[in-house]
Amino acid sequence: MTTHEEFEIEAKQLLTTDEFTKLCNHFKLKKEDFQSQHNHYFDTGSFQIKERNAVLRIREKLGSYVLTLKIKEKGGSLERHETLHTNVLPQSDQSQLLTWLKEQWSIESAQLIHLGSLETNRASFPYEGGTLFFDYSRYLGMDDYELEFEGTSKQHVDSVMNTIQSSFNLSIADEPDPKVKRFFKRKEKL
Repeated sequence: MTTHEEFEIEAKQLLTTDEFTKLCNHFKLKKEDFQSQHNHYFDTGSFQIKERNAVLRIREKLGSYVLTLKIKEKGGSLERHETLHTNVLPQSDQSQLLTWLKEQWSIESAQLIHLGSLETNRASFPYEGGTLFFDYSRYLGMDDYELEFEGTSKQHVDSVMNTIQSSFNLSIADEPDPKVKRFFKRKEKL
């Protein structure tokens, strides 16, 4: 299994159903432009990964599986990715990423438990020197709409997102929590 890293700089905006529909219509997005993906989240029983401001997930999309460790850092997130053959976590000795968790954070693969799944229908396309994402997520009886822009710098993503917000008269709010955090906040309420 091979791993690779990337540094992700993004801005996000939660949307109402009407705002999401309006933007999809403006950008001429159709149902077939959206692809379904399932995120399966893992951590230890004492949330040792979450405590490090990180998330471990397997993303299932179009019959492929990618294990990702996403670590929040100043200005963005460092992501380590590894291709898998299934949505089941491998043993540490079969995964460079899980070996890294064991060596760097003393987290054994046997400690990891499946915390839950979140389904997202996503459309994306190049936009203003970056990538614009439209996400419709379903989890625990909740529907969630989000616009995300990924770009080259914090200034770049903020500028593009501010232009979109003002052009479409979107309700401006603080940066939303990541999907996984919204998922667990909802889980706590049930």
